[in-house]
Amino acid sequence: MYKSVLQAAGIGMVCLAVLMVSAGCTKDDSGSSRTKEAESTSRIDPVIDGALITYVEGEVFILTSSGERTEARVGFPLEAGLRVGTGPDSRCVVTIENIGTFDIGSRSLVTVESFYIEEKQAALTLATGSVRSKIDKLARRDSCLIRTGTLVAAVRGTDFTVEQAASGSVRVIVETGSVVLFPPNLLTGGLHPSSTLVPDGHDVLPELEANPESFDAFLENLPALQAGESRVFSAEALETARSAAEVLASSVQTGDQPLDKALSTALEGITGAAEKDISRSIELLEEFELPPESPDPVRSSEPKRDGRESGSSAVTALTVTRDGYTVTISALEKAPLSTVAQGPWIRPLPYLRSPVGKDSGTALDGGNAFTVINEQSAGRGTARLENGNAVLSVEKPFESWGLIVEPNTRLELKKGEIYLFEFTAWTSGEIMTAAAGFNEGGQDLNGDGNPYSGYYWQLVSVTGESARYSVLYAHRGAYNAAGVYNVSTGAYPGTLYVRDLSCRSVGSGLYTHRGGAGELVNNGSFAYGFLFWTAARHSEPSLNGFSVQDGRFRYTAAARTAERWMSQLATETSIDANSRYRLSFSLYASAIADVGVDFKENSIDRDGDGNPFTPQSPWMYVETRPGQWSRYDIEFDSLGENSESQLSFSLGSVTGELLLDEVSLVKVR
Repeated sequence: MYKSVLQAAGIGMVCLAVLMVSAGCTKDDSGSSRTKEAESTSRIDPVIDGALITYVEGEVFILTSSGERTEARVGFPLEAGLRVGTGPDSRCVVTIENIGTFDIGSRSLVTVESFYIEEKQAALTLATGSVRSKIDKLARRDSCLIRTGTLVAAVRGTDFTVEQAASGSVRVIVETGSVVLFPPNLLTGGLHPSSTLVPDGHDVLPELEANPESFDAFLENLPALQAGESRVFSAEALETARSAAEVLASSVQTGDQPLDKALSTALEGITGAAEKDISRSIELLEEFELPPESPDPVRSSEPKRDGRESGSSAVTALTVTRDGYTVTISALEKAPLSTVAQGPWIRPLPYLRSPVGKDSGTALDGGNAFTVINEQSAGRGTARLENGNAVLSVEKPFESWGLIVEPNTRLELKKGEIYLFEFTAWTSGEIMTAAAGFNEGGQDLNGDGNPYSGYYWQLVSVTGESARYSVLYAHRGAYNAAGVYNVSTGAYPGTLYVRDLSCRSVGSGLYTHRGGAGELVNNGSFAYGFLFWTAARHSEPSLNGFSVQDGRFRYTAAARTAERWMSQLATETSIDANSRYRLSFSLYASAIADVGVDFKENSIDRDGDGNPFTPQSPWMYVETRPGQWSRYDIEFDSLGENSESQLSFSLGSVTGELLLDEVSLVKVR
């Protein structure tokens, strides 16, 4: 559930920005705005049958899972999976039979995940904004769940409010009763009995069901707020709680430590996170005590042009200032296709897949290859060379790099050179992911203390049918006379067979794929397919939704992922400390969504803080404008220096189709 919350939070943030661009108050026939409850006629007090909208004020809309938008009216019946959104100075009330009422505040987005009338159970996700819940006396304390992107509130009979800030912080205000709080991944990890109330919930782990007393004690001691209490929880503290729950899930499944100890350690981490922000309470409260409605976005007095040589233009620029960065959104009159470059550039997928026989190519044996089990994956699977193949069997999934096959020979890596990595693979029938990667090969050339720091990796989806996989890599690092390339797996159960590993240079020209002077993104036009870019979906072993077509990146998804970062497009670039940057890109989406954008360490702990993914920019996001192209310009101040910083677009909240083009990064000052 924790993951579901993050997912929903991402969607809500997107909608917030879209609403800031286009939302307004509903007007009556005389043209006057309806902003006061006393003036609104959009109210009913019926006998509720199921879930209905019973009050509407201002602009309220319904979003289906496919992104279709419908005006919400009083009496509108709600089904599980529908989202309810509100514009500025707007609100609505959702009433669910036998459960209670949910008063959704201005600029909010709420998903009705599920409701069971007879059982008196319901779950809603607050993506952004606020919702005040007045819950009837229910059967169990966890019969009604309100999720945000980082926190879950479980109640039985209570009047309480949950608010989600753009920063990821959450405020909970309890008027009556009590509210139990916990990280959402207790639900998605099978660590909470109410997981069945959310679509991405995981059945309670058998190990916990077999130990009800220990499990019940853990649940009973989760943090709670009582009547009259109010707390703000920062995104950082909530991430600490999420990590504690994630370790618990892993420990329970693998038996790495006694169950009672694992539960006690996790409870300590979750409770400690809840107490972590007390000293920052005033500072955090400022995120919620500001005027509830942001000032109207500043519109430029002159139509803004994006200045691309392709001739596309943008009009009606809109600027929104957020915590640590500003976003300027300009509607594009047109978005012409990029020129598609000729050469061995991989498209439409992030890799090429060509069917071949299982006995084709060079067999692997001890003379030309070896297998490795990463020490963190010990006991989770086996790796061996057998009958000319590397056989990597995953028994307990962990990380995609847990089981490895690698050639005995080293590879000379030259800065600016482009390499074609190929291998043959298939599975025992399951769909698995394999990571094709490059690393330092035992030489700590970048000085981070890790002699095997990764340069690049790309996930590929492998099935039971044997195929030849091809991945392109452009080396941006320093010269390495003995680099390494390998294939690894570990994220999904099954057996992966690999043979015939090869890698060769296919040319140079690293800096010929950039734009004008000062441009810091390679192949931002996608004219060279996925060169310099890597795509990953961490929620399932398939990358079918990622493609480059006609010189544009394209992402499609039928449903959101549990967390926004579970679908990502990323590239490596350079960031200086204490500097101002402008990131620009063109975006089209068929449905409303938010797209996360951030810069962070790329698996290399350069600052020595113990975290190889330390943020090097504010956490940023933009909202799509459904059905139209827009140009986005984000200005932000860097948080650190890194010549190998990873720029990531997180796409997990996207449904339908998203197109991305003309990505650019320049240093402003």
